[in-house]
Amino acid sequence: MEKKKIRKNPPKPESDDPDTTIWSWIVQRGTNPSFICISLFALLVRVCVSIHPYSGAGTPPKYGIMRPQRHWMEITTNLPVKEWYRNSSVNDLSYWGLEYPSLTAYQSYFHGLFLRFFYPKSLSLYTSRGYESYIGKLLMK
Repeated sequence: MEKKKIRKNPPKPESDDPDTTIWSWIVQRGTNPSFICISLFALLVRVCVSIHPYSGAGTPPKYGIMRPQRHWMEITTNLPVKEWYRNSSVNDLSYWGLEYPSLTAYQSYFHGLFLRFFYPKSLSLYTSRGYESYIGKLLMK
């Protein structure tokens, strides 16, 4: 009578199958299934929000609720810090002037650096008021 060799370890999945490798990596890592569901739901919400227009889009003179964020990035990246909260010919405080504490202004500054790196036209001083482009909105969202 012949003895059959018994494998102690099950065969590993083929590494060419992308479904098997992605999911096995997640499982081996011990990722909680609820974390995966919450993350996918958050991604779905983010995608759904980004494809719709924002309140006041294309409506002069202030062009909606996304304009203050873009304008604050414009001000903080183009003016020195001492000019951020002062009314002047280059910083009209009646047009979405900075109205939050300095920490928020610095946050606008760092986000503005990111936006200026990828799409500088959307943050140019004076000429970007009312400027709306798909790429600029996508980068801001």
